[in-house]
Amino acid sequence: MLLKACLNGARAATGHPRLPITPEALAEDAAACHAAGAGADALLDAGIGVEAGVWFPEDVPRLMAWPRAPECLSRPLLVHGSEGGAWAVLDHAARHGFDTRIGLEDTLTLRDGRRAEDNAALVAEAVQAPRGP
Repeated sequence: MLLKACLNGARAATGHPRLPITPEALAEDAAACHAAGAGADALLDAGIGVEAGVWFPEDVPRLMAWPRAPECLSRPLLVHGSEGGAWAVLDHAARHGFDTRIGLEDTLTLRDGRRAEDNAALVAEAVQAPRGP
């Protein structure tokens, strides 16, 4: 299972005091996340690759009708939640061996609801998720 650290995403700089925005802060945060156990980082959405946001069952037919669907379906599956659902989805992914992600882009809180100090704190907690057989 690959654990990807999603460092900032579309959050405003005011969303969290340790949200990395500058190139220097992103580099430092990426290194801290790797040290905490992340296998990859998503720094910003640079338009590379395609993400299929299939949030509800009724989204599946729309995805399948989309001309670029084969690009999404030929890539490894990475599942993730956001905000209140981030930890439940991460745990599900870990139990089933799916690649997943965590970071301030996805949630600002640790599993117990406390505000995360930074991305590395989220990654450190995520690597503790129970793994499947």
